[in-house]
Amino acid sequence: MEEVLATFKAEAFRNAIRLYRDACILYASASYPSAFALGVLSYEELGKVHRIDRVCDAMCLNPEGRAEFYGWITSGNLLTDHKQKQISALLETSPGRLHDPRGRFVVGGGLDQAKQQALYVDLQDDKVLTPTRITREKAYAQLQECLSALEGCDDLGFNGFECASTPKSEWL
Repeated sequence: MEEVLATFKAEAFRNAIRLYRDACILYASASYPSAFALGVLSYEELGKVHRIDRVCDAMCLNPEGRAEFYGWITSGNLLTDHKQKQISALLETSPGRLHDPRGRFVVGGGLDQAKQQALYVDLQDDKVLTPTRITREKAYAQLQECLSALEGCDDLGFNGFECASTPKSEWL
């Protein structure tokens, strides 16, 4: 169980970085809506890493409840609710920003809605809404937010089940 969670956490972190790098490539190619959407997905994946890490902490502190905590990871929506993963990323990387405009935007579901706008064409009140609503500036702001969150993680993705930093985890 511990090795599975350590691997899960590391792979989710690697995926967050992959998504971020892909978003940067799209941004450089002037595909701003897609860059924004992948930037949000990277941020969500980072929120997932933090949620896995919290479950690892809970299991370490409460060994008698290990099976129950592990069940939270393998069932339910602990790791699939997009808005909750976004909130986790915000709380874990920028807790002081919870009540600023960005925090209210994330908590209120605005980031998840903007991600949808970046991906889909909609019809609203006889008006066609395209992903071009996501501008270069919005994409850049999301990529900056995501980069800051990734940089603030130190070796979180690689410090294992017990969250113990090692020279190897720091190098990774």
